[in-house]
Amino acid sequence: MQASSHIHLPFNVNIIDITVTANVLYGITSAVLNQIGDFQSDFDQDMQVLTQVYYPSHYNFLWYVSRTLFLLEQARQNKQLQPVAFDLVYNKLSNTFRSYVYLYIQNHINKDSDSRYYFEEFLGTNDTDTFGKRTPTGEDRIFSTALVVNCLIASFTYFNATTNQLHWVLASSLTDVKLLIDKSVQWLIKNINQYEPQNCFFGASFENYKQFPYWYPANIYQFLNGTNFNPKDYHLQLDDIASTIDNVICGVQSLIDEQEYTQMLKQLHFNVSTPTTFNGYNQPDAVFPFWLSQPYTYSTTLLALSQYNNLISTNIDLEQLV
Repeated sequence: MQASSHIHLPFNVNIIDITVTANVLYGITSAVLNQIGDFQSDFDQDMQVLTQVYYPSHYNFLWYVSRTLFLLEQARQNKQLQPVAFDLVYNKLSNTFRSYVYLYIQNHINKDSDSRYYFEEFLGTNDTDTFGKRTPTGEDRIFSTALVVNCLIASFTYFNATTNQLHWVLASSLTDVKLLIDKSVQWLIKNINQYEPQNCFFGASFENYKQFPYWYPANIYQFLNGTNFNPKDYHLQLDDIASTIDNVICGVQSLIDEQEYTQMLKQLHFNVSTPTTFNGYNQPDAVFPFWLSQPYTYSTTLLALSQYNNLISTNIDLEQLV
């Protein structure tokens, strides 16, 4: 991490978002497999990326990463030569997405009255009616459900150039995966015009006071002139934050050992305890700007339905549901 008097970034540190990184790695992987430029010579096992999340949508991020797994699965099915590092990446991604990510998705299934599956994040989930009664409007349900379908298809299929269709990886053992996708597609077809096509594909660097980055472990504390300081000497109040952001550098340099980091979580930072529980974005003090795109919702939904329609075997005739 470096500071310069000629460059001013938020919090005076480099912010590399994990969702952007997922897209970059997808592009690099595609370039290597398609032998574009000199990407392959630059891609080795020593590559490391430091990331920070500030895209609120979990499903958006998971879909972006799953696309890289889809490319790597395609290359393996075609017995395509690839860098040794890709084997390591494939093993990690396939295990993660076909086990842990799938379990995460399973644990977040919502069912409607007809046992169709849908997913949602936070837009409209805490809406109320005129009398203050909680009345969820499900503004990001279409977006979230479409992303889940895209993520699962990318995680468990590959494209067969002979049949021009998507084929299942280990098809005989994917009954539950297929059912989850079927039920989600049923919900999309039934509700595509029933909910707002909203989404939150980008948000501010932090969403409320409790997520302020200075409350979290760091190993470098400096003023912009390079002078070190001790955060224990500061008792930051809400009114002090704006001026503090402009004048100090607070971040992580190199790597903090996991055990050491665990101990740091128990310490005060700027005399504030590190928040360790995330209660979601719908909190009274969670007021933050975010970016949305209705065309993005519709395009991801169209992609989900078209990919589903191209699976080698599906349990639903889309034409009968329209």
